[in-house]
Amino acid sequence: MSVFATEPATNEGAQAAAESGLLVWIIPLSLLLIGPGEELLIRGIIQGSLRRRFSATGAIVLATAMFAPAHIVSLSGSLQAAALTISILSVSSLMFGLVYERTRNLSVPMLCHGLYNATLFGIQTLAPTSGNGANSLLSVFVASL
Repeated sequence: MSVFATEPATNEGAQAAAESGLLVWIIPLSLLLIGPGEELLIRGIIQGSLRRRFSATGAIVLATAMFAPAHIVSLSGSLQAAALTISILSVSSLMFGLVYERTRNLSVPMLCHGLYNATLFGIQTLAPTSGNGANSLLSVFVASL
């Protein structure tokens, strides 16, 4: 059973890590490298540059429009599934962008993004998807990594 009418797309990287037993290593990488690295690029460089030309809202939305669809290369599934996953990514990206705009401190969205990803991978490690409602909801968020 799915929380949505459409199942989310599968994140091929997360799936491969789970199947190989490497998922536990992805947790510290997400916290220390992946989330912070994405935020350095998206908030620090892209959103920062856009902010000089557009309003805060415009910069956040445009940075999100670049960030979320970039993940499509790691997704598998139907077009509807990919659209659902990109939508979920957009929400988290908007939140990270807002956090950066409010704090003007790149470390804050880096930490938030790293913790978000690490938490989702940690939950996936502790409770692999088995098709029940809670795990279906979890799979939506893990697909958005």
